[in-house]
Amino acid sequence: MRKVSLAIPFLATPLIRRVAWHIRRIGGQFDRRLVLTLLEGTLAFVLLIAVAVTLLEKPVTLDALFDSINWSIQTLLGNGDSSYVSSPGGRILSWVLILFGIAILGIVTGRSLRSSSISCSRRARAWVRPGTSSTSWCAAGTAPPATLSMS
Repeated sequence: MRKVSLAIPFLATPLIRRVAWHIRRIGGQFDRRLVLTLLEGTLAFVLLIAVAVTLLEKPVTLDALFDSINWSIQTLLGNGDSSYVSSPGGRILSWVLILFGIAILGIVTGRSLRSSSISCSRRARAWVRPGTSSTSWCAAGTAPPATLSMS
């Protein structure tokens, strides 16, 4: 009698297949250069702010530098401790880091919306007859009307 692995039926469930389909679809739209540039820039900015806060606020030790890096990453992600910095220079750096985190979120959101709208317009061109508009169903994320045929 043939043994069936427990992992294979789990991977064949409709939920897992749907999630995998969406991951492949989104992964195909990623701009690797943008992601790498954003990660490199963020890492450099976090390290620069951490060194500046360490020089302004804390004793110059390796432990204080690692604490500043930890604070910088947490602040960038929106969970930083506001009591870590106390001087006006440190607070200004904290504000700049918070605004940088918001800008990164905006860049990622804008880029993903741009990718989905490009994908949507490609689907629209494939389904819509010349001279008709597809924005109503495409913007809503629904399928094209059944009356439309491929042109």
